[in-house]
Amino acid sequence: MCLRRHVIARALIACALTLAPLAAAAGPPPEEEERRPPRQVRYQRMASPAAPAEAVYDFDADAVGDLELAAPEMSVETVGVTAGGARGIDLVRAQIEAGEIPRASLIKAEGLLSEHDLPLRTRAGCEQLLCIRAETVDATMLAEPAVHYLAQLGFASDIDLTALPRPPLNVVIVVDLSSSMAGAPINTARAAVAAIARELGPGDQLSILGFGVEPRVYMPPTRSPDPNYVEATSYQLEPRGATALERGLFAGFELARRSSRGFAGATRVMLITDDRPNVGRTTASPFLALARSSAAAGVGLTTIGVGARFDAALAYKLSGVRGGNVLYLRGPEHARLRIGENFSGLVHELARALVIEIEPAPGMRVVDVFGVPGELLTREGDRVSLRVETLFVSKKRGAIYLALAPKGRANLPRAPVRLGAHLGRVSIRLRSLDGALLSDQVALRNISSRRASPGLSRGALLVDEFATLRRIGELYHESGDPAAAYELARALAERFRPVTDDELQAQRELVLQLERTLHGRAPEAGATRGLFAPPR
Repeated sequence: MCLRRHVIARALIACALTLAPLAAAAGPPPEEEERRPPRQVRYQRMASPAAPAEAVYDFDADAVGDLELAAPEMSVETVGVTAGGARGIDLVRAQIEAGEIPRASLIKAEGLLSEHDLPLRTRAGCEQLLCIRAETVDATMLAEPAVHYLAQLGFASDIDLTALPRPPLNVVIVVDLSSSMAGAPINTARAAVAAIARELGPGDQLSILGFGVEPRVYMPPTRSPDPNYVEATSYQLEPRGATALERGLFAGFELARRSSRGFAGATRVMLITDDRPNVGRTTASPFLALARSSAAAGVGLTTIGVGARFDAALAYKLSGVRGGNVLYLRGPEHARLRIGENFSGLVHELARALVIEIEPAPGMRVVDVFGVPGELLTREGDRVSLRVETLFVSKKRGAIYLALAPKGRANLPRAPVRLGAHLGRVSIRLRSLDGALLSDQVALRNISSRRASPGLSRGALLVDEFATLRRIGELYHESGDPAAAYELARALAERFRPVTDDELQAQRELVLQLERTLHGRAPEAGATRGLFAPPR
């Protein structure tokens, strides 16, 4: 009996010694880890025949066990917020469907991402207007082979933004009536005017101004406008003459300033144009100065592009000014659809002066940021910051994505990183419309791709599509290499071919169409047609 008790005691001691290291290795949950002082970073040397290797971060030193982030409290989803800029890639879509290859400058990440609902699961508990949330997974990108991880940033809120009432809106529609607008463009412009009127309600105010060489007011400031009257008025808009765009936009801002006196709400100019000024000053500088001075006075600018010859260059620059955004409309039916889908994201301002600061972990670097205009980014060493002038309420949950990579590993095999490893930190500062200063921060920790939110799973494909389309445009138009452009398009098509997500079906068809177009043009580079397998 004593012998039996002795054996059992020895077995219990052995079991305890076996379990103790496992319990220690499991580590605390991420929240507890964040409250601990940072651990000391360990480095290891990588052998290289060409040059001494850089220090490589040992991610396991900051890992939080093999987390899969499947906690039940991650059921709340981020809210619909967009950072302005381009709203959609309809111009790019029209060119690809017409058998053309878009230039890289036309392809905007924020435009592509704004077309999709990209929810991010998040914890409840945000106690202010906006809180920052993040999720990170391993990722590979065709046009950015150095990228190892993709992080999605989204916003939580302590209020239901879908039920947030829009303040009264004073809209001044400014329509380009130059001769280049004749035909299909002016028909689209008239449909856009009518669609905007149908989105307005009691208490809103609308004016309509047209310009060719000289501006003319077609409808003075009118409260609670009748959509049928506005549509009838739109047929008075007849194209003629040259495009004095600067004069027309100046007159629109002046009308906005005068009509806002005594108006308790937001004021916005909505410019409808094919973006081809040819009278007066035509460079971007005076237009940007005009938009900035008006934004400082509280007047936002939405540029609506129409016509197959829409230039877009000036419109994209104007969309980066505070309160600015841009939307392209392909025709009358498309105008009615897109304005109905995007109106709140064009006019309903939520917050201003958002500053996002990204600090990668030691040994990590930020390769790129997607979802905001590239000119908003600033790099200081390893830190990246960006400033978004205006945040808008959106029906769809937009997102910002960060592409990350370890330093010194561009040409080396991928090193496995434990789930829960600390890859960096993101902090935000912003002002609510009432002037209150808000701030928040979140850690970037990688999770299993099987646990990724729908927004990150979709975003991984969309970001890869954006970067690849831009590279295809560069290869085709700037390098004159359609063969290389086709090979990249074929690789992208292979990633999209098995996609079944309804949210991404339009992108799948677009990618496959581009592959077919380039397959027909690649042999023109001198290669034999047998070198290229036909698209499936």
